[in-house]
Amino acid sequence: MPKTMTHAELYVEVQNFYARQVRLQNDGHTQEWAATFTEDGRLVHEPENAVVHRVGKGVFRGRAELLSTMRGLHKKLTDAGIQQRHLYTMLTVEPRDDATVEASYYSLVFRIRPGQKPAPEVSCPTHDVLVRGENGELLVSSRTITHDECA
Repeated sequence: MPKTMTHAELYVEVQNFYARQVRLQNDGHTQEWAATFTEDGRLVHEPENAVVHRVGKGVFRGRAELLSTMRGLHKKLTDAGIQQRHLYTMLTVEPRDDATVEASYYSLVFRIRPGQKPAPEVSCPTHDVLVRGENGELLVSSRTITHDECA
């Protein structure tokens, strides 16, 4: 956290970061979404087999792998006429001495199917480590998603 930033200002910045990131994901802007991770960013689903049937594996390393996976998933959903909506709730933000920010939240994922009422698809406590990029923007260095249905 920059020395001149209050915790409340950091909280709002992180909230805005997630609002932008989740809209990029939901709207299929996969390149821009992947760019919200560091080059060596890591995304882990726990347990690792929780999403194998959805995306093929549970651990993704690096922006290129995240992009490729997200493109494939978005195409699969679009071809099936499904729109995803991610809702992040109950956010906590903790700045650390090493200039990282730990953020935790609950992620509710809805899949909107034509002619059907929206219903939650999955609920996942999520923990991120955020860092500052070269331009001072927040980036996800690591994300751990724990699937409630597997807990």
